[in-house]
Order: sequence, then C-alpha cells, then structure tokens
Amino acid sequence: MSALGFFGSTMAATVRARREIVAHLFVHHAVSAGEAVPYVPGSPIAGSELRRLRDRRVVHEAGRGRFWIDPAALKADAERRRRRLVPLVIAVALILAAIPLFFYDNSAERGFLSQAAGAGR
Repeated sequence: MSALGFFGSTMAATVRARREIVAHLFVHHAVSAGEAVPYVPGSPIAGSELRRLRDRRVVHEAGRGRFWIDPAALKADAERRRRRLVPLVIAVALILAAIPLFFYDNSAERGFLSQAAGAGR
C-alpha cells in the first residue's frame, strides 16, 4: 500500500470514528451533563478521536465513562476545520490542474499549421 493510500484509509477511519461518536451521543440526546450517556470506544482510532474531541471541548465527560456533546462547540469545530481545509483543497486543485501544462506538447499543432500554410500557396 502506498503512503497516500495509507494516509487516505487512516483519514477515512478517523472520519468514520468521529461520525460514530457524534451519532451515538446525538441519538441518545446527550447534549448536557445531566443527559450524559456511557460510551466505550470500539477501536484505538475511536479512542484517539474521542480524546481529540474532548481536547477541543466538543465532547465532555460527566464522570465514569459518561459523555455528552456540546452542539455549538461541534458546529464551531466543523467551521474551524472547514476554514483550514478549503484553501488547501483549492491549492491542490490548482496544482493538479497545472500539471498537464508541463507535459503539453503543441508540436503536432505546429506541424498541422505549417502544412495548412503551405497548402495555401
């Protein structure tokens, strides 16, 4: 597996884990400390994503493995990630669009144009 493939699969697993954590907490309507529900990460990636969400103050622990989510903090975190990723995606798209220009060879067109010019004589 290439490094890019590994990176992509790791990113996909992280996004999936994040989605599962958020879905679990929303399904159980755990949006305040009083409504906190138990959650046990199902994988090491889910555990690290839960820690990341807690570090960003999106998910809070109400004690003894019971968690709740702050919807406003979740929205702010999503906006922060979007603001960071949009310029990166635009830059990558521009680079990918420019790559074919380095390999463009218009010698076939020059040959055609010179033949057309010669036919007009």
